[in-house]
Amino acid sequence: KQIEVFLQTCFQQHQLMCQAYQQKPEEERKPMIMTTEGMELGRTPLWKAVDTNRFLVSLSLLQKSHFSTSTSAMLPLLRCLGIANSLRLVTALISERRIILLSSSATRLATCCRSALSILAQG
Repeated sequence: KQIEVFLQTCFQQHQLMCQAYQQKPEEERKPMIMTTEGMELGRTPLWKAVDTNRFLVSLSLLQKSHFSTSTSAMLPLLRCLGIANSLRLVTALISERRIILLSSSATRLATCCRSALSILAQG
């Protein structure tokens, strides 16, 4: 349930951010920050307080093409690995660690690899 709430919150905030981005003049457009509050993202809470998470949303995710569609290159990765493991994978990719992805389905493996590459390409 917590994952569903997180994804729904991100989706709603993304829609609002895209609308605000489209209303700004071209010279004032810059990356925006998405904030999620009131949820613990780890598997086991370390503190009793909940997290406030901030995500920098790049300009390519705020343009009109992303506003009207609900598809994203990163969705297959989130569906297969989940949020926590997807974040671990992206962290490992950014820190240039060696990564081995295994799957019984070659199609699923290729899709997840493309998703990971698209996340890196977003900056």
